[in-house]
Amino acid sequence: MEIRQRIQRISSISQFLPHHRPTKGCTPSPGMAAPAMKHPAKSKSLDAELPPPLPDRSDSKLKPSLHPLYEELTETWQFVIACPITQKAAIIDSHLDNNHASTAISTIAADRALAIVRRHGYTVQNILSTHDDPRYPSAAWYLRCQLMQSQGMAPEITANRSMTALHRVLKRKYSMNGEKSMESDLGGDFADGQEFAIGELKAQVLHLANGSFAFVIGDLVFAGVSDIRYQLRHRHASLIESLRDYRLLTSYDKPPIQKARLIPVMDGDESSKQSRKLVIRYAAQ
Repeated sequence: MEIRQRIQRISSISQFLPHHRPTKGCTPSPGMAAPAMKHPAKSKSLDAELPPPLPDRSDSKLKPSLHPLYEELTETWQFVIACPITQKAAIIDSHLDNNHASTAISTIAADRALAIVRRHGYTVQNILSTHDDPRYPSAAWYLRCQLMQSQGMAPEITANRSMTALHRVLKRKYSMNGEKSMESDLGGDFADGQEFAIGELKAQVLHLANGSFAFVIGDLVFAGVSDIRYQLRHRHASLIESLRDYRLLTSYDKPPIQKARLIPVMDGDESSKQSRKLVIRYAAQ
């Protein structure tokens, strides 16, 4: 009787004590405390171990490789632009250096552009001309002949139709009369706003009011006129975004601060003062 009363008293007290449920799948033995749960260590970030991403091939604003070249004789700029992924390139606004005092034509400027192509291992896909310079003829056909020999393929030429006269002169000079394929390489038929590709770079041609072209390549705009901003703002607002997103480059931009210098070079007998002459010495950029 006394034992039954003690059991009833203990059961009535246990109703007010907190109950601890054992962890599922882990039943502690009587008289033993439940094992403490261990927190898993934080895993290292996987992003730090991954290689940097490659340039997005579908990005219309892929940054092109740009090589601006200033020519002292013509006082104009020419440009070599290339796709950083495929190494496909284009030469823009390269001119021949004709001497007004004689009938001689020099290819110094064009050879500088070719030096850039060889140094970086580019494959020239396009030769582009934004305008016709009345003083200096385009070097497009000269570049095409040199590149066809060096890279085994002829780049496409995009220029105005007025270059056909120069084409005939160069054909006679370089004995290209039997090369009929050159007739179809003058690609001056781009429609206004038409897109084309230089490797993985997206390019677009815009027709300007004075008959010249503007080429939009990546975040760069190449043109041969100084009022390009006015023309683009009013005639091509639906084709390109805000001009603040682009860098404008023209053939007649200001020359660089450091120009090519005249360097004395010995010619023939070094002891004779008359053998010394001044030449313009350039280094490929």
